[in-house]
Amino acid sequence: MWAKTVIILSFCFCAIQAFAQAPDSQTIEARAKTLFEAGAYHELDELMQKNAGFEARTESGYWQLNIIYRTLFRALHGEADDQAFWQSLDQQTQAYISQVPGSATATYMRAELFRQKAWAIRGETSAGEVPREAWALFRENMQLAEDALANNGAPFKDNPQWYVAALYVQGPRGARSQRFYDLLDEGISKFPDYQPIYLAAVTFFDKRWSRDPDLVERFARLSVELTYETHGASLYAQIYIHLWELYAPRINLFAHQNPDWDLMKQGMQDILERYPTEWNLQTFAHIACMKQDFPFMDSLFGQIHADPIAAIWDDQFLFKSCSDTTMRPMTEEDLMRRMAKIVLFTVLLELGYELKHR
Repeated sequence: MWAKTVIILSFCFCAIQAFAQAPDSQTIEARAKTLFEAGAYHELDELMQKNAGFEARTESGYWQLNIIYRTLFRALHGEADDQAFWQSLDQQTQAYISQVPGSATATYMRAELFRQKAWAIRGETSAGEVPREAWALFRENMQLAEDALANNGAPFKDNPQWYVAALYVQGPRGARSQRFYDLLDEGISKFPDYQPIYLAAVTFFDKRWSRDPDLVERFARLSVELTYETHGASLYAQIYIHLWELYAPRINLFAHQNPDWDLMKQGMQDILERYPTEWNLQTFAHIACMKQDFPFMDSLFGQIHADPIAAIWDDQFLFKSCSDTTMRPMTEEDLMRRMAKIVLFTVLLELGYELKHR
């Protein structure tokens, strides 16, 4: 499938950052995190079974299964030199596996522990600046993560999240690893409608790591072909929004990527047909504003009936800049200047300044 249609290239990767989720997912996120931290592993598995069926989604269309795992994985993030933290997590994940034999979640948590530790050791600097000893420890922990999935994960390959976890472990080896493409082919063959598999894979196809500016686009179009019958062009939009939120949330999406706007707009409309939530409407309005597609943007603002969502707009200033028709025509320079002000305001607030006139 995908592995048969691309030229295998050498990649370089950095750490994976989780991106913001819709508010309608926060209750179950908090519950899962609380149970894990309390060591209530049986209850956590019951929560997974009750709320994370492979077809279950939030009101905004996010896969519930993927949300819970991503929340749990964030709880495993720590500093490289915090040995007490990593030792505690090692004991927790081993206790989880021991107390709930056969738990898919316990297996994923164990593998994710090693993956998170590997990235903490490597850091987020460019590959050439990573010390040799850090590379050795990075590879060692990535191998431990792979072993955790391989040794304990065979029974869970009927769970689509197994492939998401495996792709994030194999991803740093990218095109140098045929295993990555084999996993991707197998995962989307078994679960063609489970979008988190595609998003995990495309994380490692971004041009800043692949050095191929067309790789994301080719994969995005292939993904639409595989899912169009059930999801229309929605996955095309999700792929580009995923990369925007992951790597460049404070800059113009179109300054970093060059998606087919007509196809992306169709994808957003396909999502809204099923999930017309405030989160989706405001996210897409923000993107339409960056693209300067005022007719589409106005159609979205006409459906928005809530205050600006801070996780999407950062500040009401940008929301007003996009929604206020008296501020048009808005040039790309105008928009970027306004977004730059938001970044400055954010930095000043973090430094403790009180901005009375925003």
